[in-house]
Formats: sequence, C-alpha cells, structure tokens
Amino acid sequence: MKVVSLLAVGLLFVSGVANAQKLKLGPEIGFNMISMESSDLGNSFTPGFHGGANVEYHFTDNFYLRSGIFATQKRQSYSSNDTLLVNLFGLEDLIGIDGVNLESYTAIRGRVTQLYIELPLIAAYKYKGFSVFAGPYFAYMLTARKKEIKSVDTPFLRTVDVATLVPDGIDADLLLATLPSAEETTLTESSSKANLRPLDIGLKAGISYQFDNLTANINYQYGFFDYQTKSKDVLDNHSYFQLSLNYNFGIGK
Repeated sequence: MKVVSLLAVGLLFVSGVANAQKLKLGPEIGFNMISMESSDLGNSFTPGFHGGANVEYHFTDNFYLRSGIFATQKRQSYSSNDTLLVNLFGLEDLIGIDGVNLESYTAIRGRVTQLYIELPLIAAYKYKGFSVFAGPYFAYMLTARKKEIKSVDTPFLRTVDVATLVPDGIDADLLLATLPSAEETTLTESSSKANLRPLDIGLKAGISYQFDNLTANINYQYGFFDYQTKSKDVLDNHSYFQLSLNYNFGIGK
C-alpha cells in the first residue's frame, strides 16, 4: 500500500502540471557513491544503480520544482566481533591444559543491498546554466539482499586434540559436539527483509549544470532514520553522494 501511495503522489504531481506551460520531463540515470567498509587507508566506495523519470516545472527562468519516480540502490555494511569462553565442564583441570587460552573468537562481516522506489520533491534556483537545489525525498524498500561472512577461530582447538586427552569413561564425541569450530568460515546469502526499515525519508541537496536539454547533477542525500528497525546507540542511516544525467523534453511554451 505504501508503494501505491508513493506512485499516486508522483502521478498527481505530474497530472497537476501536465497542462501547464514550461513543463519538462525525461529519463534520468546515474549511480550512488556509497561509502562502505573503512580501513587505515580510508573508506571504500561501492556504486549503486539510480534511474527513472525526472519531471520539472519552471515557474520563472530562475526558479523551478523537480520531482520524479526513481528506482535507486542503497547499501550498508556491518560488522561485529564476539569472544566466548569455551566451557569444558571442568575437564580443563583433568586434561592438564591449565593456562591455555580457552576463548573462541567470532567475527561477522555483512553487506545489505536494498532497492527502493524513491520520490523527491526538490526546489531549485537557476542562474545561467547552473542550478542549486534542495528538498526532501521519500523512498520505500522493494527488495533486499544480504551477504554475510562468519569466521570462527578457537586457538586451543587448533593446537590441542581434545579427544585424545579426555579421560576414559567420558564420552569424547558428546564433549566435542558442544565445542565451537577450531577454524571455520561460512558465507550465507538471503533475500529477507527482516529487521530492515521499509521507509527511508531524508533530504537531498546539490548542484547541476544544464547544456541544451542535457543536465548533469551531483547531490548529497542524508536519511533521517536507521536502515534497521533495531534500536541502537549509533545511527546507521543511508547517506551518500549521487551522480546522474537527465535529458528533458519540454512540453508547452
């Protein structure tokens, strides 16, 4: 229903000015420059597709409104680390490994790719070929794709064969079944939308340059909400630079 509502708003905007003068519309295509994992050398950027139909209504030679309906790809990366003390049920004393590090380390790195349908409502001021613009955008998530790598490392299990040290009378297989992996890396993929916020609302602002009917745009988008529904101390919102080209056909005088 939210997708239908967004489409209805966009169609009302277009139909409301369809008979007016100085209406321009046409295709727009580009990409989002999304900052992902950071390192000592700086942030890495991953592109996301952006494309759709752009609509402009020019009130004067200098002032106009922009809108449209777009499909746009947004991405997020996440990571977590956890340390667990391995429970040997008191057998660490019996098998004589006092002082050995019994901790198991788990590292998770993941990436979420979300496809939204987006409707911006932008006010722009034009001087000669240059324009500055700003306004809100409203986006609804259509699909999501998650990739996650999980690594488990238990140092003492890589160097000690616990099965050979278990005293007689104790089921070694049962004990080993309770232990984490000595060293393991797994990759999982899913299309689940669980824990992902469906609605993204924010602001976009930028500059553009028009030559003939072709316009080059660069803008920055900042989302107001966390992309996940889980409550956290740190805001993980969609924020990125966007580069695009649009070719508009004039309608009316």
